[in-house]
Amino acid sequence: MPQPDDNIATSRHDRSATEGPVVSILIPSYKRLERLRKCLESLAAQSYQPDQIVVAWQGEDTETAETARTLGALLNLPIKTTNALHPGIVPAENAGLEI
Repeated sequence: MPQPDDNIATSRHDRSATEGPVVSILIPSYKRLERLRKCLESLAAQSYQPDQIVVAWQGEDTETAETARTLGALLNLPIKTTNALHPGIVPAENAGLEI
């Protein structure tokens, strides 16, 4: 089973049930750093902020995880990363859903 890392940025909002739905976003990514940057910048610009953003990366692509953590800290986004271990979109999505 993939394990999430411990690098989680603080959420901008601690929402209660009366303030709206809890929003989690899963981003499978493999060596698409520019797209990942644009995606995270877009999420940071939204008026309704997600409670959790999970970036699932694959195999030895540690640059994706490092980029996600760095951008998450710079943009004040609640980023978690996990390694899908196996190639393909489905393993990446499944790894992200297990967090």
